[in-house]
Amino acid sequence: MSELSDEASESEQLGASLSLWLGHSLVRPEELDVPLDLHTACSIGQYDVVAECIQKGVVDLNGKNIGGWTPLMYASYIGHDNIANLLLEAGVNVNATTSKGLTPLMLAASCGNESIAYFLLQQGAELELKDSRGWTALFHCTSTGHQQMVRFLLDNNADANVKEPGSGFTPLMEAAASGHEIIVQYLLDHKVKVDDRNTKGETARALAMMYSYTKIVSLIDSRSPRTKLGHFEDLSSSEDSDSAPPRIRPSRNRAKGVSIHDGPQAIAKFGVGGTSKLCGSVA
Repeated sequence: MSELSDEASESEQLGASLSLWLGHSLVRPEELDVPLDLHTACSIGQYDVVAECIQKGVVDLNGKNIGGWTPLMYASYIGHDNIANLLLEAGVNVNATTSKGLTPLMLAASCGNESIAYFLLQQGAELELKDSRGWTALFHCTSTGHQQMVRFLLDNNADANVKEPGSGFTPLMEAAASGHEIIVQYLLDHKVKVDDRNTKGETARALAMMYSYTKIVSLIDSRSPRTKLGHFEDLSSSEDSDSAPPRIRPSRNRAKGVSIHDGPQAIAKFGVGGTSKLCGSVA
């Protein structure tokens, strides 16, 4: 499970969101010698361009590009701490959402950008906002396996027992089914409900058993007084249940294209790029 597991790949995210080369047709080379817009500057870490945009005050700092992202979302997702700080100091909307309900905090959490998450919370980011799937920031970093981010959010009182509406999964179930042993440990340390069941009747322990994560099974057993030797859960009832669609675990070895995390190098890989670094407004 990845942060955007049911969304586009990172290369598709880059093509769909970065506004410098948006459009249905290929951008001609002569069209590229244009000022960087604020969204692109934030995505590739051009601090001076962002500072100039803010200073001039002619660009909407909360404006969304065609991909539905704000400048802060790019800085939060990719991990440009200094740019995120600059935008936050300028008073941008810290709880803006994409069309799918993703917030800057969720995007930072999904990539393990802990320092940015700290800045966002300091500026009023809401910890329990949910995206269109019903996932909070804690769900996102649990799914992607960012251990320290999980610990950070839990220490800031994130709800560890929140449930995904469609499947009834909790963060503990997500971590158990994904094999994130240390995250399971962190969640158990924060007294999560180990006996909660999803819409198919499965507990976190049953999911760990299903995917052969025996260490996680042992961890959960050590915290569950109801689980005793010789009294393990019968998985057959949950496996045969058709009360909810099957939760498919996607392959973790899929080939990756150009990554949004490549920053400026991504432009070269896409065969685009401009020479000017002056600030311009988004068309």
